[in-house]
Amino acid sequence: MKIKSLFILLFFTSVSLLTAQNYTISGYVTDVKSGETMINGSVFEGKTRKGCVTNSYGFYSLTLPKGDVEIEFTYVGYTPQFRKFKLSKDTIINVSLKESIELKEVVVLGRQREMGVESSQMSAIEVPIQLIKTVPALFGETDILKALQLLPGVQGGVEGSAGFYVRGGGPDENLFLLDGVPVYNVNHLGGMFSVFNSDAIKNVTLYKGSFPARFGSRLSSVVDIRMNDGNNKKLKGNFSIGLISSKFNLEGPLFSDKTTFNISARRTYYDALIQPALMIVGKEEEMDKMMAGYYFYDMNAKISHKFSDNDRLYLSAYMGDDVIYADIRQNYRSDEYGKEENRLNMGWNWGNLITSLRWNHVINNKLFMNATSTFTRYRFDMNVGTKYKYETYNPPRLQSSDINLGYNSGIQDIGCKLDFDYNPNPNHDVKFGLNYTNHAFSPGVQVAKMTSQYDSIIQKIDTTIGNTSIYAHETILYAEDNININSFLKLNAGLHYSTFVVEGKFYHSLQPRLGLRALINDKLSVKAGYSYMSQYIHLLSNSSLSLPTDLWVPVTK
Repeated sequence: MKIKSLFILLFFTSVSLLTAQNYTISGYVTDVKSGETMINGSVFEGKTRKGCVTNSYGFYSLTLPKGDVEIEFTYVGYTPQFRKFKLSKDTIINVSLKESIELKEVVVLGRQREMGVESSQMSAIEVPIQLIKTVPALFGETDILKALQLLPGVQGGVEGSAGFYVRGGGPDENLFLLDGVPVYNVNHLGGMFSVFNSDAIKNVTLYKGSFPARFGSRLSSVVDIRMNDGNNKKLKGNFSIGLISSKFNLEGPLFSDKTTFNISARRTYYDALIQPALMIVGKEEEMDKMMAGYYFYDMNAKISHKFSDNDRLYLSAYMGDDVIYADIRQNYRSDEYGKEENRLNMGWNWGNLITSLRWNHVINNKLFMNATSTFTRYRFDMNVGTKYKYETYNPPRLQSSDINLGYNSGIQDIGCKLDFDYNPNPNHDVKFGLNYTNHAFSPGVQVAKMTSQYDSIIQKIDTTIGNTSIYAHETILYAEDNININSFLKLNAGLHYSTFVVEGKFYHSLQPRLGLRALINDKLSVKAGYSYMSQYIHLLSNSSLSLPTDLWVPVTK
């Protein structure tokens, strides 16, 4: 009798499993004109009222019960698309949305699922690049950081400073990511402009607190910036001339629509504008040569290739520098007494070099993998030299000096990351991964060289003062789950574990992250969040202004 009862129980269990069979719909959401992937696009099924959003690479995965489905794909500023069909197997649907002039209310509400009222994420805001470009710009230069400083909880420093303060944190407590790669120096010209060229940027997301477990290494905020992949439909570009700079952008398919490129560059010409004035001053002061100036330049480049619906490869790079230079010469000659020569030569430059190679792979319709190798370097170099030579004919004498002073510092990171997005069902959005970074710190080296001569007496000084390079190893493991408990409660729970090894000392930190949302109605929710953060690298500043001479150093014994 027991065997018969067990058989009946197994039979009905198998029948219930068959009747409740689920299948997964997955794919990419892109722009129909450019082929750009869309971040945080909404995918919603009307009958079950289940939905999801695309990840940072435009991929989505939605598991639904077998049967008739009505899928809606939406994105702010784009015409929604609807797909009705009978779901009887795992299905891949790649959708291209068309930009619309009129915004419908349902589109805006669809975006709120990730960052707005319905989300468990606190203190986060996504700022489309189209909105940033509408902010009034200084000298015609649209600036991402200046736009973010208009948001609540964010403040800039005093005029001429490069400060970016979020809820009382210091400038070094903000993590700036460009395509997932840390950027250590984010400003040009003492903070008047940022290093981010808006023509090369697709999306900006600011996290001011309650960070998800996938982010770490800083205490105050995370600014996640994503670059354009490139237009795979047609070749297009733009060129503009401003009051102090010019820039261009060019993007399009390369060989075929499976390979795209996007390149942007800009350069200021303040040095060229002041050169006529320097020439006039040089003539008045009887200078043989007077050349000096300042400029900065940026260059962003990205190449992407689509091997298949499951595999895509991206190579992105950024290079930018601030340059101050001077070459001043003055000579006096007398046929009777002798000659005197003076020269001042200065080269002062600082900037970033960033590269990343990223591979997106769809392991299956529920599991998405992103593997990235990264390189980032910030360096500061300054050299100042003076030469003096005085020679008399009667009596014949020679007096000369050659002085060179140099200072350089920097930080260099080589890293690799492995990130996974797992969507078992619409109630769970799981992210997990690991990250390793090898840090090389150059805290600061001062070089002084001097050669002086008086007649036949020659003196030389060659001194190098400074710390040797410091190497550190940072490892991160994380896991988070965005859980829909019911229509009222939503929970984001995660753990972030980090280690830092430097000079034989081992630091580690287990950092819990928690976000809870209680939805009162479609326009009102109550949220609570908790996050524990650790930071292992810091910025040594010698004044209230953020100068390029500031040093990035690790925590040490």
